[in-house]
Amino acid sequence: MGSRKKDLEKLERAVKSAWKEDPPFEFSSGWQEGVMRDIRSRAAIAEKVCLTNIYGSPVLKFSAIAAAVTILLVIYAFKSDITSLHDLAMMFLDDPAGFILSPPSV
Repeated sequence: MGSRKKDLEKLERAVKSAWKEDPPFEFSSGWQEGVMRDIRSRAAIAEKVCLTNIYGSPVLKFSAIAAAVTILLVIYAFKSDITSLHDLAMMFLDDPAGFILSPPSV
């Protein structure tokens, strides 16, 4: 056990002395410029993948208008109390599989 501890201490001293003696590593300006160029190119690629750049603003505007119209139609359907829609909804909620898969004559 004692020799193992001595070996460990010897190893620690060797690592500490090697760390203190070596000058710190400095990257060249060319390497730093290359890293920054890579970061900028990746940011440009990520910007191109953005949803507004792929599909454009008109598609996003259309989808927002379509969602608003859908919400208005749902509100109208609930407010107008259309009994046939209510009956269909109740049939669907009572037995959705039978309602969807049953033939019209049943």
